[in-house]
Amino acid sequence: MIKETKRYITIIVIMILLVFSVAIMTRLSYKGSITLKQLQDNSDVNNYTVQFGEDTVEKDIFKTINNYDDLKTQSKFFAKIHVTDERKLFASAVYTKVIVKKIYKSDYSIKKNDHIYIYEPVSFEEDFRLYDSSSGYQLMRTNEDYYVFLNELPSSTSYIKSKKEKVSFIPSTLKYSIYCAKNTKTQLLDKNRMDGYKYVDIKNLDILTNDSGVLNKYKEIKKNIIDDLK
Repeated sequence: MIKETKRYITIIVIMILLVFSVAIMTRLSYKGSITLKQLQDNSDVNNYTVQFGEDTVEKDIFKTINNYDDLKTQSKFFAKIHVTDERKLFASAVYTKVIVKKIYKSDYSIKKNDHIYIYEPVSFEEDFRLYDSSSGYQLMRTNEDYYVFLNELPSSTSYIKSKKEKVSFIPSTLKYSIYCAKNTKTQLLDKNRMDGYKYVDIKNLDILTNDSGVLNKYKEIKKNIIDDLK
């Protein structure tokens, strides 16, 4: 019995070591950046070409809104947050950890100073030196404060979310969910230059659009937010 037990334990130990070995080898074989900070350290991100995604993406997952009241109604979480430097790169999103500074609307048991995570629908393609933005969404800047309008991750009713998934969110809309808390200058992009923008040209803008109607609505909603929270 003791001999069989020792044999069983030995097999388990070997299996665990094999699993760890495969995990380590897989990690070492991955040559791309895993976090935004790694990418910025390893690559000249400022010279990445900006690629603008199709507007049809918004109609599939995200809400359509006409004004500030619509935005509040269509969002389950409205808060002021601080962007940390913990930001992971995924194939079609940047997974950003933020600190909740103030809550204005919430359907969740989240409190001030809690950490939550936001899937930002932009991506960096290191091999092709591209920054891909979906329908005008712009990546939040690290160490800045923002007003955010969010919804939970979509899932089936039978799916049981992990602890981290329960505090992971997506913007409620692509164009009108993220607003820098400080005064910023946001300008219209040149329609004739849409294939020629570099990341350095647009990284300080709050929204990426060449449509004056979209930009004016964005500015109006930001004004409404500031007025409402006075």
